[in-house]
Amino acid sequence: MVAPLLVLAVVAAPVATSLALPTPTPIAQSGWVTPGDFPQGLPVASRGRPLRYMLDVDATGAVIACQIVGSSGVVAIDRATCALLQQRAHFVPAHDSGGKAVQSSFLGTIAPPVMAIAPAPGGIGGRSAQGLFGHASPVRTTGRLLPLDLGPPPGSPGLALILPPPPVDVAEDAAPPADPAVRYGQLPNGLHYAIMRRQSAVTGVAIRMQVAAGSLDETDRQRGYAHLIEHMIFRGTANVPDGQLTRRLEQMGMTLGRDTAAFTMPESTLFVLDFPNSAAAPTHTGLTLLREAVDRATIAPDALASERGVVLSERRVRDDPEQRSQTARLAFLLPGQPVPDRWAVGTLEGINGATAASLRAFYEAHYRPENVTLVVAGNIEYGQVEDEIRAAFGDWVGKGPAPAKADQGHVRPRGEDFCIHVGPGAPDQAEADWVADYDRSPDTMARTRRVIATLVAGSVLNTRLTRLGEDMAAPFVSASVQTHPLFHSAQVTSLQAEPKPGQTNAAIAAVLVEARRLVRFDIGKQEFDTAVAGLRPRLTRMVDSANIRDTGDIANRILADINSDTVFTSPAQAAADAQKILDTLTPATVEVAARRMFAGAGPLVYVSADTAPEGGEAALRAAVDAADRQPLSAPPALVTTAWPYTSFGAPGQVVDRQTIADLGVTVIRFANGTSMTVKPIPAMKDQILVNLNFGRGLAGLPAALERSYWQVVSPAMPLIAGGLGKVGMADIATLFAEHRVTIGYLVSDSRFMLTGETSIADLGNQLQLMTAFVADPGFRPSAFEKARAVAQSQLGQLDATASVTMRRDLSVLLAGGDRRWMPVPTPGDVANSRADDLPAILRPALAGPINVVLVGDIDVARAIALGQATIGALPPRTTRPDGAIATFPAATADPVVVTDHGNADDAVAVAAWPTPGFFADKRDSRGLQVLAEIIRLRLQEGLRAHDGLTYSPGVHTAQSTIDDAYGFIAADVELTPDKAALFFTTIGAIVADLAAHPVMPDELDRARAPMIDDAQKRLRITTYWASELVGADADPRIFDTIRTRLPDLYAISPADIQRLAQRYLVQAHPYRAIFRAADAPRP
Repeated sequence: MVAPLLVLAVVAAPVATSLALPTPTPIAQSGWVTPGDFPQGLPVASRGRPLRYMLDVDATGAVIACQIVGSSGVVAIDRATCALLQQRAHFVPAHDSGGKAVQSSFLGTIAPPVMAIAPAPGGIGGRSAQGLFGHASPVRTTGRLLPLDLGPPPGSPGLALILPPPPVDVAEDAAPPADPAVRYGQLPNGLHYAIMRRQSAVTGVAIRMQVAAGSLDETDRQRGYAHLIEHMIFRGTANVPDGQLTRRLEQMGMTLGRDTAAFTMPESTLFVLDFPNSAAAPTHTGLTLLREAVDRATIAPDALASERGVVLSERRVRDDPEQRSQTARLAFLLPGQPVPDRWAVGTLEGINGATAASLRAFYEAHYRPENVTLVVAGNIEYGQVEDEIRAAFGDWVGKGPAPAKADQGHVRPRGEDFCIHVGPGAPDQAEADWVADYDRSPDTMARTRRVIATLVAGSVLNTRLTRLGEDMAAPFVSASVQTHPLFHSAQVTSLQAEPKPGQTNAAIAAVLVEARRLVRFDIGKQEFDTAVAGLRPRLTRMVDSANIRDTGDIANRILADINSDTVFTSPAQAAADAQKILDTLTPATVEVAARRMFAGAGPLVYVSADTAPEGGEAALRAAVDAADRQPLSAPPALVTTAWPYTSFGAPGQVVDRQTIADLGVTVIRFANGTSMTVKPIPAMKDQILVNLNFGRGLAGLPAALERSYWQVVSPAMPLIAGGLGKVGMADIATLFAEHRVTIGYLVSDSRFMLTGETSIADLGNQLQLMTAFVADPGFRPSAFEKARAVAQSQLGQLDATASVTMRRDLSVLLAGGDRRWMPVPTPGDVANSRADDLPAILRPALAGPINVVLVGDIDVARAIALGQATIGALPPRTTRPDGAIATFPAATADPVVVTDHGNADDAVAVAAWPTPGFFADKRDSRGLQVLAEIIRLRLQEGLRAHDGLTYSPGVHTAQSTIDDAYGFIAADVELTPDKAALFFTTIGAIVADLAAHPVMPDELDRARAPMIDDAQKRLRITTYWASELVGADADPRIFDTIRTRLPDLYAISPADIQRLAQRYLVQAHPYRAIFRAADAPRP
């Protein structure tokens, strides 16, 4: 549908995204992929292209699948990121323009600097409080902003919060002090728990229950059992009938996926509950339900019969080229170890062969108290929660002897080796790895020092690779190094490159030469100082944000540290320890770390490609041998220049100032046609989110340049990667290394956006950087060539599965074929696109009205002064470019069939109905959102729970905010091709019933309650304001959208639902489409 668009539009305002499929709102996104997950640092922005991932998210907010749709150029990051996202990601479900929960896709961008700061399992030296160095990297490029919890809601009863003590000096051989706000304990039966009291306005109580039972505990015949049991727990327990667990949580304002979820991994199974502040007795309810889950699952044969189909559907979704490449890589890196053979979703033989009795035997053997760890964080009292844990779990006794835990083995000693994985749609990636046994050294300052030294060494090498990659002649699009754990099986240093087409061997050779250069020659003082300086602002950021961390993220981090046998410390202690190490670190120490990075078994050269590289393994070996023999010279000295964009002209004049008192927003207009929208939030201590928006977004793309629409949403972000006219991105990153200055790029239907996160002190620098991109973008040819190479590598992946093909094409199909709404490249586009097309598209938008949204710890008067000196000082603005509108297609007698190159047993069926745009009638628009959620619940209970045909049916609305005549409701399901007709029959019956009969109040409440809870949460999430206020300077209806969301939802009645079904669903034939493999049987 809209994969590339959503990659860049993660924070686009809900009222500003209409024709593209709506985007879900991430919950605790900061904890999904944190620096603590990836040990080696990528030091600067635009060192390579960001990682693009696609999450299938159902209308409850549940993640049903993950796929890497744009490699970071760091294969290990790609693999590990998808695994982490499936484990951790949860959402407020997507809403169309007025607030209705819908199925969607979340395509996200994670910039390499964000991904690469994790030092060791659980964080630097075990300090995992938000992940050390984790929230702001110098001039990072990113497609997302960090949602933060703004603390307790106004008027909430106070809790006696435990204030962390001042940091203490930690001896080199000692572990850091644990955060005293966490209380640890163990029941006599062996169950472990950790409790942390913290007030939160977004999540009242976060509970995590981990069972040390995963796919590694399965025998060959049991492959898939752990995952099947995770599913079966939701199909009924002794005291909670089939289907009632989800209903109970929905009645508390929770949704499956957003607030409650479960994940099966090789080492464990995780259950997640995030209760809203409005939930009554959340810990009692949560712990009671979790006891049911771990000890009283019924695992009934009839429920298994239907749920098996759901799991097989999930397996079809996940069995994609990226997953197959991941499996091949793990098998190459870890031969003889069990992880590569234990994909959590299992084998067809294991899933189909499972019986209720065999599953129960596995469940009773592995689900036992000594295998369980509970984490509870939020608005709680320690003594009460400990009593409730004892009451819920104290009498639980495991059945029979405990089975032995899986042995993950040891890394096999070996030298240079090669593996080439070729498959349709496989990502184009190349890497050299060095593998060692998992690091089990104790959590001490000495280990932290080693890890930070390794981080700095990797940062130096990554800076060199970035600068090398800016050369037009470089054989790779991006390259980077990192050191990271693979479960508890190994520690891996991965030197990875995303090669340009036809240059795989040269790319591998080039990065190997740079690794040799790092090890052989001393690190220069300027390089060393720049790498160290880039880490310091993150420490301040970590401490400043300590009081606004998301509760769910905190629970995740506590559990991660328990799993890594590291200490969960306070952010202040972690920052103090890191500062002490940075103050005493020397180039010599970093050089030792650099040698240690490449000391494992290897290099193990792994290549993944859609088609076999020319010359095969022999040519690859020859290239590596040549790289080994190439004479080396010392790296050139790092030379920096002064920042050239300190003045944009005479300060602008303020011509209007409007205060929207009830929303706490001020809009300032300058004489040149620019404006600022400012929302102060003092709770965001020293954090400011910035969104500079311009143009018409996708709606303003000129028809004459269709061949280059893809450049606008390219994950290579050529606008940012092209740097500025007077300085490139590598130099920008060096110039701002000591500052909290970030830069990102997003696109919505109606705006282009530059985004960032900064501090009070650096707001001026942040605005200078963003204004420079308006006044003097570089548009370097090298950035275009990188973007074209990325697009070329994507072509084979865009139709690799039915789901990906649907996301590529559906928005265009439902917009009457207008490619603006899904600008993915075709082979012809890639061949014919030109470097000067992107400037031709963006310069008119950059010359038009500019608005900057500021949200956070900001004084309005200071914001105005800085705005006058930056955007207000620009030349007078031209008019905003015109925007296009979409046309819903006419229904056809037979479904439209779109073919892909995926598996023959995989298909997606879609039915869609036209509706008005959002502002045609805001209350009806929100009623349509509720109607879509009711349809989704019925599909969930029918096609999934009863028939077992699909993993996660989805229904969503799209309601244009730029055209009152355009919108739609669309339902889609993944299934086997022969079941598409059954879906169309089922959805038709559901629609007819909704038009004929009013829904019952309970069904309406189940659909609406999570949406109401979501609407309440949004007002307490910073990124909501940073995105929702985009466009409000030009369209004040957006302010009313914020005000009316809750009242409109409360006012919707069963009669409204029936009226809307009659008006929009039964009076029009749906547009139907089937996405399936070219050789799949027709329905």
